Amino acid sequence: MNKKLLIVVALAALVSGGAFAQLTFGVTGALHMDQQLSASEIASDFKSGDNIYYGGFIEIIGKHIGLGFSMNYSPATVVGAPIDLNNWDDNLYLSYHFFGGRAFLDPFFEFGLGAFYLDYVNASDRPKDAQTGELIGTSPISASPYWFGAFGLGLNFGPIGLFGKFAFNGVIQSHWFGNDIPYYGTYSQDANGDWVVTPYVPQYRVSFGVKLIL
Repeated sequence: MNKKLLIVVALAALVSGGAFAQLTFGVTGALHMDQQLSASEIASDFKSGDNIYYGGFIEIIGKHIGLGFSMNYSPATVVGAPIDLNNWDDNLYLSYHFFGGRAFLDPFFEFGLGAFYLDYVNASDRPKDAQTGELIGTSPISASPYWFGAFGLGLNFGPIGLFGKFAFNGVIQSHWFGNDIPYYGTYSQDANGDWVVTPYVPQYRVSFGVKLIL
């Protein structure tokens, strides 16, 4: 399912339940994992802030079906690089809220598309051609698109909601369209001694957030 079809399906669902449509937005913290961690390990990472992507989201919810978009980032540290970089994780998704988006107990399911990417904080920091002074290289520097499915549970106290969710991630393709550098990859040498990159994305994601329901 491509992005255009995803949007069309979601908007059709929202229009059909227009009387129930509501807008929610909030802040989240997300931890991506290559293996399932214990509850204490996840709590430790969130407490220390290690490997956590922070950001926000906006979601329009009909009677049960919603359409959402989220952006999360983590400052990137590159040893010896005198430039500022950010890691980004953006998602576009459909959601299904079993009891409705305003219910006190709000179990839900999500399916969507995402992309990890590393990019310059300031576009002017991109490398420049020594002769012409024109910016060269790619933006984003590296990227990996992926799909995901998630299930979660929220508690809504009037206009304020708390929630947590667990997601399974899968690679769409090895790298961003027009950019041959994957965001995640393992490097090895083949029989000829050439370096080969095997792209991947972390299999799991745990997220916690707070939202405002309008």
